[in-house]
Amino acid sequence: MVRSERAVITCTDAAKACHPSLGLAEVTANVVKFTVQLLDFEKPLKTHAMLDEDRVTYAAMQKDAGATLFKNKRFELALEKYKKVVSDLKDTSKFSDDCKKQAHELCKASELNIGACYLKLNDFNSALTSCCKILKDDHCNIKALFRRAKANYGRADYTEALRDLDRTLELDPDNSERS
Repeated sequence: MVRSERAVITCTDAAKACHPSLGLAEVTANVVKFTVQLLDFEKPLKTHAMLDEDRVTYAAMQKDAGATLFKNKRFELALEKYKKVVSDLKDTSKFSDDCKKQAHELCKASELNIGACYLKLNDFNSALTSCCKILKDDHCNIKALFRRAKANYGRADYTEALRDLDRTLELDPDNSERS
């Protein structure tokens, strides 16, 4: 698109078009159509050209934006933010030790949140994959175990779900989410 160009956007899932900032707190129609006009734009940041500290800071901002979207039940958009964090911090080989540590923690938190998004979207296989990525390096991660249990339960793999729940109980007997 170029400046001043207009486009019609059709949303076939009306629930995803509901948002006060769009002037639509409620929608009763099955399909919502928006006419939008591009007034201005900014070129996206090229994270590969950033300094290490800036990439970590930018990734933290993306993760925070994902958290806001998740709280607002915008799971697909949150998922994209979390995936961007993981993608932008994939290669940390040239980072300082401090930046590597921060990047690792951001990626771990984002991967956990990716699993949570997939659970909310009822994509249990993808949630399972995401949780297993975390558990590969941190086999005692309570959140990953609990979310993997939810994913397995959603897949009707009750034996594996129970195994993960038993493990979370073993690691954290006071975990209130398990009940």
